[in-house]
Amino acid sequence: LKRAVRQVKYSSDGSLVYSISKNKALCVYDVQSNKRIRCIRESHDDIPYSMSLLPSSSVKGQQIATADESGEIRTWDMRSPQPIICTFHEQEEVINALETHGHMLLAASSDGTLGSYELRRRKLFLRSESMGNELLSIGITNGYLDIFKVNEYGNLLERIKCNHSLGIDCMQVLRTNVILTASNEDDIHLNPNKKLGAVGNFYGGIQQLAISANKDWLVSLGFMKSKIKFWDLGQILSNVHF
Repeated sequence: LKRAVRQVKYSSDGSLVYSISKNKALCVYDVQSNKRIRCIRESHDDIPYSMSLLPSSSVKGQQIATADESGEIRTWDMRSPQPIICTFHEQEEVINALETHGHMLLAASSDGTLGSYELRRRKLFLRSESMGNELLSIGITNGYLDIFKVNEYGNLLERIKCNHSLGIDCMQVLRTNVILTASNEDDIHLNPNKKLGAVGNFYGGIQQLAISANKDWLVSLGFMKSKIKFWDLGQILSNVHF
């Protein structure tokens, strides 16, 4: 990879790693041998920005989905001689986040819409009305968390104020009804249908959040500074009253 790596994802069994990068490459690596298996040099016409693993129930062997800065979404089977399975052009601006729920692929776009795509039928299911602000992670640039009902993605169910003045850049589901949100500001918040409190401060803002598999640790990646910080979730939650 010659340019900045945008995202990496492990396969469901942990044997492979997928990556997308600023030079438009989509690559897959074998974890055990530490070797690159395949690399698609021009995965999109524009620069890829987000990526998601797809469920095993997806038809046509779809393994992963990628999306670029122009709103294009593609699904892939990297084992096939013709790896592109389907392409969507239903949203107009950068796809900031991709996520799956059952056989649905959800896409949050800077055009202010949430798109839901049927992986089995390989077509758009619903596209929401524009939220009036960029959707970064189903949280938006005005600092609210938007809530949708499953399979009713066209209409907003609820909007929760999170007190992130610079907007919500990333979030993680900690457990049922408890969500962690972070921003280019310095703090991390705990939110169900109301704000529970602040986890702590990260000088320079936060670009990404991750939770360890055993849910013991929260990991934050700096926005202004290339730093990684580990947070003890057990200690944090012991001070929060649900």
